[in-house]
Amino acid sequence: MPNLSPGTIVAETKCGDCGKPVKVKLNKNGNAYYNCPHVDENLERCNHSQRWGKASSQKMQRNFIASRKSQENIDEVKSHEPADAAEPIGTDTGVSKHPDRDDPFSAFA
Repeated sequence: MPNLSPGTIVAETKCGDCGKPVKVKLNKNGNAYYNCPHVDENLERCNHSQRWGKASSQKMQRNFIASRKSQENIDEVKSHEPADAAEPIGTDTGVSKHPDRDDPFSAFA
């Protein structure tokens, strides 16, 4: 059972009343909630709020942790792998390796 700190933003959704984007946070008990801060054309705050129970909140926390881990893995791969290990540094001529002008995607082959 994940226990993230209160105030952690675990999801983004649309307000059930005004439809504008809101951030879903965790309260001190680990339950997810949002309070819509948006203002309408009459300068009145929406103030719509929604709360989720323990089961839904735990699922949001697990999804948040999983997405954060997958993003860290992507960032780690990007930072540790050279762009093209077969080509020595300093040999970039600025010319495509695949100069087939009829196929714009040949450079990615």
